[in-house]
Amino acid sequence: MIALTREQIEAMTTNPNVVVRARKLVERGQFEWVKGSRDDTWFEGASWTGKRQKRHYLTSVDLENPEKPVFACDCTVRRKPCVHMIALLLRVLEEEGILLVSLPEEVEEARAARKAETARSAILPLTDAQQTAWKKKIQRQLDGLEIADQMLTDMVRGGLSTVVNDAQSWKELVSQLGDYYLQGPQRLFRGLIEELEDQRRDGKDSHLDTAVSIVEELWTLIQEGDAYLQDQLGKGEPGRDDNPMYEALGGVWQMEEFRRLRLVRENVRLTQLAFWVTSDHIRKTQVQTGCWADLDTGELYVTHHYRPWWVKNPPTVDSVFGMVSVPEIAVYPGEGNRRIRWSEETPGELTGEDLQFLRSQAGNSLDTVIRNARNLLKDPLNGDMLCVLFRYHAIGRAGDHYVVQDESGLAITLADKPGMEASARLAGALPDPALLRNQVMLGAVWYNRTIERICIQPLSLLTETSVIRLLY
Repeated sequence: MIALTREQIEAMTTNPNVVVRARKLVERGQFEWVKGSRDDTWFEGASWTGKRQKRHYLTSVDLENPEKPVFACDCTVRRKPCVHMIALLLRVLEEEGILLVSLPEEVEEARAARKAETARSAILPLTDAQQTAWKKKIQRQLDGLEIADQMLTDMVRGGLSTVVNDAQSWKELVSQLGDYYLQGPQRLFRGLIEELEDQRRDGKDSHLDTAVSIVEELWTLIQEGDAYLQDQLGKGEPGRDDNPMYEALGGVWQMEEFRRLRLVRENVRLTQLAFWVTSDHIRKTQVQTGCWADLDTGELYVTHHYRPWWVKNPPTVDSVFGMVSVPEIAVYPGEGNRRIRWSEETPGELTGEDLQFLRSQAGNSLDTVIRNARNLLKDPLNGDMLCVLFRYHAIGRAGDHYVVQDESGLAITLADKPGMEASARLAGALPDPALLRNQVMLGAVWYNRTIERICIQPLSLLTETSVIRLLY
């Protein structure tokens, strides 16, 4: 008896059509044979589909770890698990007519290879010298956060506008944070001082808005960073979690750390839905950002490529169309649109089935979409915008701006986020009027401090046949 229920099996796919077809395949007796190991950890079956011309498929599943089954099928469907995989597990639940065999040698070899990979990525215990050095670094960071907390308190109590009067002294204090391994807070303090200097220079209130946002992020980073480091010190061992605070404080992720912490996914199919370029004045870099959708889960990710201003002719990236197959992606810790990266890919074609799947993942209620985004954006460390897919009933004009409306009549203002390329007016000037009603939009949800409400910047529209980009 396998350690999986029918509900658990059917929950392995997000596509209800797969479940329906898998049930029918079993009910109609379309498995020619099924065999399994005597310990109920491996099964293989041959099934057929088609009425006039039968097509035969060989499918197997390794349940050595029931929480992470390893499937294989020779069908051509790219989205896994496929119908045949779900059907095989449902057929195994019936327990009748299964030929018991010894575990095949190739399955044993595959298991050994997976265990060897796990052993290679295991965390080795620290030597006494390494343990001592690590504890000293954590304590140094805690001391630095205490200094940063006092600096921020003095700035706020004295009034942010007065910081400019003694900017050089503040800059010298900020430079010392690097000695405490706090490059993250250091960058934010530098950005805060620069925004205040720019406001003094040109008088624009937008700089004060940005400065207030940086103060909020700094305060959150200092408080949560202190709790995180205290917890690390209490555990007595480093690198045992995937907390995003590690990077926020100034840590840099290496690929081996992603693998060690199981922050990688294999054989992923992605499509880029939008691409834009911004300037990060704090980092002194150009940031090239892509928003990507996972064609098997519907999850939205982002990629960031940083191009320092001082480097002449730096390597660049561009828009990517169609689909890419990636052997392995690293997924950064965090919430919302998590950052991903990879080193190699194979281009492919984005199919109508892929578009249909992405459209099925879109939210139907703007109220729900906005509520979820607002809860996420409350934490400054989660960033200042969230990319979401949602269905809209209509796009129209309301006064001097455009709005997007759902079936319930709820309307949200379409507006360009400061620093982003313009796209809001493009959504209202589409060449085909049919695009203004009953489609799916990829939008960036953000809080507009000027009008004190949530807005959406339109990034792309997803129709049944194509992706219409408003930002390339």
